[in-house]
Amino acid sequence: MGRALCAPGAAIGGHSLSTQPRGPLRAPAVGPAAQRRRGAPRQPAAAADGDSAAPAAPAAPRAAALLLEVDGALTDVVMAGHREAFNRAFRDLGLECTNWTAPLYNDLLTRSDGTGEGLVAAYYGTLGSWPLSVGKGEEPVFARKVHELKQQHFGRMLRGGQLPLRSDAQRVMRDALADGAAVALLAETASAPGEDVVGACMAQLDADLAPQLRVYSAGLHRAPEEGEGEEEGEGAEPGAGFRAAAARLQQGAAESFVQQLSRDAPQSAARVRLGASLLNPGAPRVSPEWLAAVAATLGVPAARCIVVGSSGALVSAAAAAGMVAVALPRQAALAASYPDAAAKFEGWGPGYATWPRLAGLARGAAGR
Repeated sequence: MGRALCAPGAAIGGHSLSTQPRGPLRAPAVGPAAQRRRGAPRQPAAAADGDSAAPAAPAAPRAAALLLEVDGALTDVVMAGHREAFNRAFRDLGLECTNWTAPLYNDLLTRSDGTGEGLVAAYYGTLGSWPLSVGKGEEPVFARKVHELKQQHFGRMLRGGQLPLRSDAQRVMRDALADGAAVALLAETASAPGEDVVGACMAQLDADLAPQLRVYSAGLHRAPEEGEGEEEGEGAEPGAGFRAAAARLQQGAAESFVQQLSRDAPQSAARVRLGASLLNPGAPRVSPEWLAAVAATLGVPAARCIVVGSSGALVSAAAAAGMVAVALPRQAALAASYPDAAAKFEGWGPGYATWPRLAGLARGAAGR
């Protein structure tokens, strides 16, 4: 199940993040004597024992929310991350002449099964020949070696802050926050939890911006892959141990979400119904139910939530949840079709996706 909520203070990718935006700094308390010395007016006397203090006014609800897909909208993890890591792996193997451009990599994604080994096989299959150093029958071993080196380079890129953020993304987030909107990051919609793409991105955000963001992870909301999980004994159903563990984990996460929501927003909790897909280990990473749960914890109606991403599945799920779905395609995929998107932009910033434009889409959708 997608981890619908990061508990306050929970560590994500080495960063201690709170689900609540950091409020303004408070001035130190000033005692009555100091107030009189400064000429300040006297404050009303404290309530006597047994008197009930006036309840604190509830926080005003957010008027809108901006939800960014980390793997596509905040950074182009496919082109700026995986593609570049493949090219570094080829150089390690002495194949300097092999350089996957963005258009070529995008084409390979459509021709292959999407795995690292599949991309390598699709490339050399298209060329019609493998490197001379690869003997007949050694192609799978070579493809696996390339993928292993690529993963090592990708990890070093993340740890070294070499995965760039998309231009002007921070400016749009700042504008949204200044307008009173909540801003959240949807992590691990495509990347693996262990890769910690969200941690690498958070480390590059301005120091005063990062604490104001909420992070939601979809990393556990996926079907187990072949070979994942614990080793099974003889005669056990393949993958059964992993599926059972995943089911228990997702059940517990769903229960924790309900408890958290009941504490933070009891009125919203009474109206929220969790869909069965939140408890299904075989469900897609992102679903309308998961996004609806995110909106509920933000305290913003779904119709006022603007979801921006490059994943077609995320855009479709956002539209199905009643949110404003906006597509921001990855490099070399600008012609991609997003039938459920309210709008499609080539990037962030002036002339493309700005906060006033996105907010206008939400207002237009609410007026329909």
